[in-house]
Amino acid sequence: MVYHPYGDHWKQLRKVGALHLLNKNAVNKFQTMRDEEISSMLKTLDVHNVKGEDVDITDIFNIVVSNIFLRSYTGSNHKEDKTTKKFLDWDVKFKKLMGAFCVSDLFSSLAWVDRFTGFTTLLKNIYSELDGIMDKLINEREKESYVDVLVRLRDVEKYDYDVKAIMKGTFVAAIESVALELEWLFSELIKNPEVLKKAQEEVQSIVGTKAEITSNEIEQMHYLRCIIKETLRLHPPGIVPRQTSSKWIKVGGYDIPPNTKVLVNLFAVQRDPKDWEKPDEFIPERFMEKHVDFMGSKGYVPFGFGRRNCPGMAYGIALLEEIIANLLYRFDWKMYDGSKPEELSMEEISQFVVTRKVPLRVIPVRRV
Repeated sequence: MVYHPYGDHWKQLRKVGALHLLNKNAVNKFQTMRDEEISSMLKTLDVHNVKGEDVDITDIFNIVVSNIFLRSYTGSNHKEDKTTKKFLDWDVKFKKLMGAFCVSDLFSSLAWVDRFTGFTTLLKNIYSELDGIMDKLINEREKESYVDVLVRLRDVEKYDYDVKAIMKGTFVAAIESVALELEWLFSELIKNPEVLKKAQEEVQSIVGTKAEITSNEIEQMHYLRCIIKETLRLHPPGIVPRQTSSKWIKVGGYDIPPNTKVLVNLFAVQRDPKDWEKPDEFIPERFMEKHVDFMGSKGYVPFGFGRRNCPGMAYGIALLEEIIANLLYRFDWKMYDGSKPEELSMEEISQFVVTRKVPLRVIPVRRV
């Protein structure tokens, strides 16, 4: 879906994903399953609260997002704990590999060097592991699930595509982007206690003393959505890859040859002082003052732009809103080492994505 030439085949791939996994109807269809996984996450945090223990919130986010997408893929009503652990173990190795130096990325004629350094062998082994995970999802799929639809279209209607390739692309991109954004969003809230308090007050005023938060109530949380928008501005979930057409083009004074992969630097675009006042500061209120939506506007394109913008936007935003709203409603949060919030390190490390250098550890304190 990212690099395939525009045409009927590409449109079919995007249509299948949108209809059966990523559009608003699919998001609503998976509501019960998401509620179950978020409830399980809250119970885990409750255990740590009772014991007065700190928790690696980064790990919590990775598990809940992985479980949700695994179940969305297969249509299963059962938790996928073992598969989730296999995927998260694989993901650690994958991100390190994607951030490693690869000779052939710079000099294609020297690709043989990667075989001698062991990079090629490691690459094959890691993708072989992911193949095994995808095989399990295919074999255990429920009827009419996203995976089942992909297999049926291939085998019965003879669509020309690789089911595993589509699964890998959407699966890795979805989990990486949503879990990463939750991590940065929560980090910004901890580091900015006045924003955290304001967000909690909004959630409390809307939900009251109810046992559960509904989607209708989340839609009323305008400040929470501003927080999400500001997080996406400061910490975009990834890069925007594009491939040039069959003609030479000029970008920024440079001549780019045909069929070249070009990466759009969202960090620079969304922190441009020409479009944003105090561009490096976390100020959710800026989105209260001007209307900017997720579909992309000048200086703000967190989900990409054009016909190749991210098809998973609706699902990603729904997950961010539901998970964060529940965490704000049910818990207060303390720094695990007793330090002040403003002292929280926001140091980054760039691998496949830009993530926190040190996992975020906090202490949950039950509110309701």
